[in-house]
Amino acid sequence: TANSKITGTGPVAGTQKHTAFATEVNALANKSLATEISYKNGEIVPYGTKGSIRFDVLQYNPQGVPIAAWDFKTGSATLTATRIEQMQTKSGLYIPIYVIK
Repeated sequence: TANSKITGTGPVAGTQKHTAFATEVNALANKSLATEISYKNGEIVPYGTKGSIRFDVLQYNPQGVPIAAWDFKTGSATLTATRIEQMQTKSGLYIPIYVIK
């Protein structure tokens, strides 16, 4: 619903849609989901760290281990195999990564 709630295209609208998406996921109050988690060299780093990779949503098992991720795409953007590989390599998390539009 985040894509339909925010009108417009481009980077500003994309950022607003990502914010709305994170808010919606967080509103689920599901303790196994976390939003906007950034990794670099296999470690969690602060949001916006240069050279980091961000997961829009991470799902954790009961032991707190990441088991799946989702990449929220807006507009005509797609999730490519190259991007998935980059996300897995930079994060050190070799987990399934799905696209959500």
